[in-house]
Amino acid sequence: MLVLTYSSITTFRNCHKRYYYSYDQCIKPDKKSWALTDGENVHYAMECYYTGEPVQDILLKLRSRYNENDEKEIYHSVLVHSLFEGYTLRHPANEFESYEPEVKFSIEVDNPNLPEKKFVLTGKTDGRIKQGGKPYLLETKTTSAYNIKDYLDRLTLDNQPDIYLYGFNRMGYSAVGMLYNVLVKPRLRQNSFEADDRFYKRIKKTILNDAKKDTPKYFHREMIYRSPKELADFEEELKQISEDMSQYYPYKNPSRCADWAGCEFKSLCEGGDMTGFVQKSKPHEEL
Repeated sequence: MLVLTYSSITTFRNCHKRYYYSYDQCIKPDKKSWALTDGENVHYAMECYYTGEPVQDILLKLRSRYNENDEKEIYHSVLVHSLFEGYTLRHPANEFESYEPEVKFSIEVDNPNLPEKKFVLTGKTDGRIKQGGKPYLLETKTTSAYNIKDYLDRLTLDNQPDIYLYGFNRMGYSAVGMLYNVLVKPRLRQNSFEADDRFYKRIKKTILNDAKKDTPKYFHREMIYRSPKELADFEEELKQISEDMSQYYPYKNPSRCADWAGCEFKSLCEGGDMTGFVQKSKPHEEL
C-alpha cells in the first residue's frame, strides 16, 4: 500500500527524480549532512530538557555526540551547544502543562482511484503539549536562513501543519495548532587572525547575548493554525497527491538542483555512479 509522509510528499513535489532515488530506489548518501546532524542533536537536547534532565547534564551528552578532535565537528558542537543553552534562557523546562515526546500517527485514507482503494498517511512529531488547557503539536526547526521572515512565511504555507494536524485529529488527538521553535544558526566567519578558541567563544557569546534580547535574531516561535475547512480542503488535495505518486514518471526538475542546501542526488543526475551512496534500511527512515 502507498505510504505518504511529509518528507516523501515534499520530495515528490520538489523533484520526481529525487523522489525516485530516495523512496523507490531507497538510497541515500553514505554521509549525513550537517544540517541533518545538527537538527537531530537539537531535537535530542530538547527532548531531554522537557523530560526534566538538568541543562548541564544535557550539554555533556551533546558534547559526546561530536568528535572533539575534528575542527568541523567542534564548530558544529559549539553551534548546537550555544543554541540549546540560549533556548533554555528564554523558555523554562516546565512551561508546558504536559509534554509527550516523539509521537507518531498513522491513518488510512480512502481513495477509490487507487489500485488498493486507500493509502497510508503517517508521520512523527517532536512532541505533543498542552498549554492553557489546549492541546498543540510541537516542532523544532534549525535553519541557516538569511531572511527569517521569508522562512517563517514559507513555514506558515508549508504542508507540514496540514499533514500533522489532519493526521493527529483523525487519530483522536484534537490539536488546535502547531507550535514551532525556530533556532537560527548564525553565519559568523572566523577572522584570519582569530584563534579557534576565541572564535568559538565569540559564537557562544553572540548567541547567548541574543537569547537575552526582547526581539532576538536566532530564536523564534511561530504558532500555526488550520481551520476545519482548510483541513477538509487538504484531504481532497491529499487524495490527488496520492494518485500522482501512485503512477508517475521520474523526470528531473532542474530548477531545484541549486537549492541552498543542494540536492544529494545531483551527481547521479549528472551521470555519476553509486559511489558515495548506500541502501536505506527502509523507505521512510525519518519515522
